[in-house]
Amino acid sequence: MLAIRIYCLLFVIELNSNICFGDVQIIDFFKFGNETGDSILTKHNSINASFGTLPIAIPFLNRSETSLFIFVDGFLTFNDVRSKIIIGNEKCKPLWEGQRMIAVYWADIITKYCNECDIFYRATSEESLLQKAEQEISGKFAKLSSFKPKWLFIATWYHVPYLGAKDCTYRKSKGRPYPNNTFQATIATDGLRTFAIFYYNSIVWTAGVADGGYRCTGLGENGVGFIGANVRFDAGDNKTYYQVNGSCTTEILNISHTSNVGSPGKWIFRIDQASSDQEQYLPLNKKGIFMLLQSNRYTSFVSIQHFQVHVLIGMRIC
Repeated sequence: MLAIRIYCLLFVIELNSNICFGDVQIIDFFKFGNETGDSILTKHNSINASFGTLPIAIPFLNRSETSLFIFVDGFLTFNDVRSKIIIGNEKCKPLWEGQRMIAVYWADIITKYCNECDIFYRATSEESLLQKAEQEISGKFAKLSSFKPKWLFIATWYHVPYLGAKDCTYRKSKGRPYPNNTFQATIATDGLRTFAIFYYNSIVWTAGVADGGYRCTGLGENGVGFIGANVRFDAGDNKTYYQVNGSCTTEILNISHTSNVGSPGKWIFRIDQASSDQEQYLPLNKKGIFMLLQSNRYTSFVSIQHFQVHVLIGMRIC
């Protein structure tokens, strides 16, 4: 009996040494950076950039959009909402006044004090990238036999710190870098259907100091005054939205270790329409829910009522 127990223990140790819980490696991101011809968002706080008129209209939550804006704070919009940006716990409620948003990791980000951080963006129809998007999406949706994107918009937040990080005197005295996050959003469309592919590489902070994050870590504790980063899609009509479980709490830190497609740090959603046809948005084997639901006004804003959002924790061979 003793020999059997020792054998089993050794087996478990060997198995675990070959498995890691992790994130999407930067080498596996859609290509980004200066060498790809990306534009770079001006280093500032809460500034945005207009991409201008899109070459192909993007169907998003029952409307076709022809312009796109990228914000420092980890989200994309389809109109200039600088004068309407909401703060505090309003971030965790349905948006209104036409604030139509794709929030990849919506939090207080500031880039003007760091040399190594940047926010890259570009549109592309490069064939190899279209094929990569097609491979990511195909086979994951029960009612989607094929999808061939015609156009991609790629936005990458690279090594971005939180607002307030520069004021940590301890890190300054030790010469230590700011905690930083790296993540990417790719919007793929064929003019009829639209998908969002989110990659999370390194997520180590959840909130800036104004949202309750600690000055030296960007972490915090759930409770009054704390608002963690938000991952969501919103139609801006005060009712139609989808928010990933863990948003606005400390649990959003796990976004790079969890998935809705079985690959840690990778999240894929269909976002062209809000529909009550649940099966249309389910991946094969029902490993997750890919749908936008209309919620009752001011109900639960952390999770969708009446439907359970399943998160598959993935493992990859290192």
